[in-house]
Amino acid sequence: MENTKIRSQEKKVMSSKGMLINTLLKITLVFVIAQQIYYPQELQYFHLALVFVYMIFLEFFKDDHWAFYEVLSFIGAILLTSIISIADKFVDLSLGRLYLIALIVGIGFTFNLVLKIYKGISKEQYTLFASSHQKMFNKGTSLIKFLALSILGVLIVACLYSLYKLVL
Repeated sequence: MENTKIRSQEKKVMSSKGMLINTLLKITLVFVIAQQIYYPQELQYFHLALVFVYMIFLEFFKDDHWAFYEVLSFIGAILLTSIISIADKFVDLSLGRLYLIALIVGIGFTFNLVLKIYKGISKEQYTLFASSHQKMFNKGTSLIKFLALSILGVLIVACLYSLYKLVL
């Protein structure tokens, strides 16, 4: 009976963390969109795409399988890219390299998330995922595997390009 109470409390905590993460991701999305409208990044707009990809792929997992601090770190990296873009308009220094470093960190977190999904599907560990996605995976996973591999490829190219721009 006590185990049931503990599990119930754990589910409530995970649910509240999930709601917090969703709220923070939505706030981040709105902030990045506003930053792109009012203070567009001259180098790249890729951090906005990263937020979209991260939000979509994070929904694959059950709330209790989210890496809470990893998501917060991703949000921090993305917010940093936007803040750097805004600050770049007001200071005489070029903050492009700092932007690229924060962008590479965001790419790394997104790559890690998509890779977890690909590995989970490949190993048929469907219990990691939300029940609605489990039903979809039972019908077939080839499209999701292709999509995950394609996104991983785009993330690798974006990371390499960012590293090239950073060194250049």
